Amino acid sequence: MPTYIVKATPDEDWYCMWSTVVDAPTYWGTRRELEQAARDPREIAAERFHRADDNGSSAAWPGWPAARQPFAWADDEFLLMNDTPPMPDPLPDGADGACWLLPRANLRAFCEALDQPDGDLAPLLRLNLYDADGNEIESFGPESGDAR
Repeated sequence: MPTYIVKATPDEDWYCMWSTVVDAPTYWGTRRELEQAARDPREIAAERFHRADDNGSSAAWPGWPAARQPFAWADDEFLLMNDTPPMPDPLPDGADGACWLLPRANLRAFCEALDQPDGDLAPLLRLNLYDADGNEIESFGPESGDAR
């Protein structure tokens, strides 16, 4: 399964490795820190960092324009599929499903909060609630362009 290098902002030497296995960041830091932490040298190939610097993401799906690649600059929020932080239990009345959305503007703060044993993640995320048909019924938290 792919892991993408995702850049939080165009003008900063800070990246995260986003795993599509867990649909969440797995490690993060400066380019040098990622190069030192990488488990597979193919993950940190120079052309992958170059694409992340140019496009926001190292993704290179054949036939897709750079601006439409997964996690490219046009993606201003990312879906977290793991249970970090835990979902409200029970869900509010009328909600049959929920997901966390991480605004790109909060990507670095979210990763740094993961490093803290008592890091408060929920204020960095948006919680979307859905009905049984998959329609969004309510949203709580920062909008995608709002950094905490």
